[in-house]
Amino acid sequence: MTRKRKSEALTEAQHAALKTYRTGYNTEVECALSIGIDRVVLNRVLAIGSGSPDTIKKIKKVLARL
Repeated sequence: MTRKRKSEALTEAQHAALKTYRTGYNTEVECALSIGIDRVVLNRVLAIGSGSPDTIKKIKKVLARL
């Protein structure tokens, strides 16, 4: 039996890049909307550095465009 992961982590570099990306916006809501996630989810990922696999995939897609 394999365990299904409920959370996926960003690398240190990706976490730092996300924090830098966030500073480019006036509000958390604008930043979250540009990624396609909720503001609360963005705050959690910024604070903890991990989130659901779908959320992390969206964040990585945005960071790859930078």
